[in-house]
Amino acid sequence: MREKLPPFPSHISITTINDFPYSEIINKNGTLVGRGLCFDFFHELMKKFNFTYTIVPPEKDVIGDSTTGMIKQLYKNEVDMAVSHIPIIPELAKYVDFSDAIELMDMTFLIPRPGTSATGTGLFAPFSERVWWAILFSIFIIGPAIYIIIILRSRLSKCEGSEKFTFFMCLWWAYGALVKQGTIVAPPGDSIRISFSFWWIYITILSSFYTANLTAFFTLNKFTLWINSIEDLLYWRYSWWIVEGRSVDTLIQHNDPAVQPLITSRKWGYGYTSTDYNMSFTNILKHADKRVFIVDRTVAMLAIQKDYINQTLKEIPDNFRCRYAISDKRVFQKLRGYAFPKKSILRNIMVAFENGFVEHYRNRMTSVSQVCPLDITMIERQLKVSDLYVTYKVCFYAYSAAGCLWALEVLSWLVLKFAKCGKFKGKLSKVGQIEDTEPRDYGASEPAVLSAKEGWPSRSPPPSYEMSTEAAAAGGFQNNTMSIQGREYDVVHEGSGARRLIPSKNSTSNLFQYLH
Repeated sequence: MREKLPPFPSHISITTINDFPYSEIINKNGTLVGRGLCFDFFHELMKKFNFTYTIVPPEKDVIGDSTTGMIKQLYKNEVDMAVSHIPIIPELAKYVDFSDAIELMDMTFLIPRPGTSATGTGLFAPFSERVWWAILFSIFIIGPAIYIIIILRSRLSKCEGSEKFTFFMCLWWAYGALVKQGTIVAPPGDSIRISFSFWWIYITILSSFYTANLTAFFTLNKFTLWINSIEDLLYWRYSWWIVEGRSVDTLIQHNDPAVQPLITSRKWGYGYTSTDYNMSFTNILKHADKRVFIVDRTVAMLAIQKDYINQTLKEIPDNFRCRYAISDKRVFQKLRGYAFPKKSILRNIMVAFENGFVEHYRNRMTSVSQVCPLDITMIERQLKVSDLYVTYKVCFYAYSAAGCLWALEVLSWLVLKFAKCGKFKGKLSKVGQIEDTEPRDYGASEPAVLSAKEGWPSRSPPPSYEMSTEAAAAGGFQNNTMSIQGREYDVVHEGSGARRLIPSKNSTSNLFQYLH
């Protein structure tokens, strides 16, 4: 048999704090009256149970603990009920009884709208940072891996010609395949061909995904924030602030595990509190300009909506009206409810009084459609200069490194020149050969020069394009034309039996004046 509940008192004393939009205290004709989402429902209870109430504000306008605020009043039985949303945590349950959970805290970050999305900018947007590091690692690992396979195959099968693939050639080949540049060098064995093919297939798939994701990035225009959780606040060392004595501050003061990153961040000096309990929307946005404001989502949406209306009345262009943004997801989760003194009869009567009531009133306060969402427009965006900022930095660092290496090469050449004191007529090249400085007849056969590695011939730089064609016309060389991957090359057969490929275009042939 169901136990009969005791009658509801005709008059009760309650306590509350100024925590917009849930509870506020106003003076109406000399009488303290409550308003907000909590009191909207509380007034419905008054009609149902036919009772009246008196508000007894706490000495300090905070949730508090056993020594201060609303919890102190309940703990000492000074009031019958706290009409405010209080976090349901074990530390406070030692002093008061909680109702059933009324809502799940919906806290968010209120920040100035950033200029770029957290998904990335421009050409680096399609892949995450981890993917880019993986690609860079694969480029550095594939070259040595191919080189090791070539060396092992050469020593096991004793195949001639495998040694022509040097370590630096393998590295350069891996990079060339990444930018879709082929090679005319044929691998000597099946194992090496399979390794080459694997890398080409990998590059093909990678470039396909990159192209598709880059197109989607500029088409869908998905906008995300840099911070979406309190862990991000701790990781990026962002400064933030909250209102003193409210739900978030209460959780921090009682070392609740749900806000452990905020506790650590405050110890590091990044957390601040404000005692402005009746803060206007204008002041809320001013504080958000300085630091990340951890606030209830309803308050943040109302502040943004108010600012948007003001910008519209000032006839600000549409693209500049949304100056602030909030995170889409809850930054953390915690249940909240009403509080009663220990063993209160009101707790048993109001055990299941709320069923979506607060959510209904919260939605009624805000507009049906969200004002200033993260994705303001869904039109195709154009590539901006800021999208190429990282690309400019990479090019600058690359050319700076190349300039430093060039300076070192010039310096080493000067040091070597003065060290030799003119004892040699030639100058020492990088591979250890003596390059003759006397004029050469490129119409005659070109002898091979022994390198520092005994037994392996290495040729000096090939003749220039003009000299090669003139010598060929004079009968020194035998040449014909060959098309490789859509490019025309002059095949020059030297008197020594060697064969060289020289691009038919004069501008392109200048790239082949040095030994690679």
